[in-house]
Amino acid sequence: MLEDRLQPMEESYKTGFQLLKRRNYDAAITFFRQKLEEGTPQAHALAHYGLATAIYQQKQNTLTREEVREIISHYETSISQDPDFADAYVLCSVAYDRLAMTFIEQGKTDASLRTMQEKHSQLRVTTLQKH
Repeated sequence: MLEDRLQPMEESYKTGFQLLKRRNYDAAITFFRQKLEEGTPQAHALAHYGLATAIYQQKQNTLTREEVREIISHYETSISQDPDFADAYVLCSVAYDRLAMTFIEQGKTDASLRTMQEKHSQLRVTTLQKH
């Protein structure tokens, strides 16, 4: 879980996640972007996760397709850097679901939508296997 990953991390990462909890999304986005420039690979997994979460929370009702793709990219990078990070799998799955919904809202049900639905299903299965 996220709390387990924060235990060995420096105090400054806890600060970033506290910004998220307080819904100070602009500050959280700035914080995690800065961490991506300075941290270690393990810390980068947390920075990508935190950045994706902050962007999603800040704009959840107004997300564009491009923003959702950026969020997915950050979660996938987090997963690739820390394959046991179950929370990242869960939220990446949610982001894929949101991206699929933007296609449905626009009346598009092409191969891209099917691909997103398949990825969403794969992430759910992987998440279940991790626990």
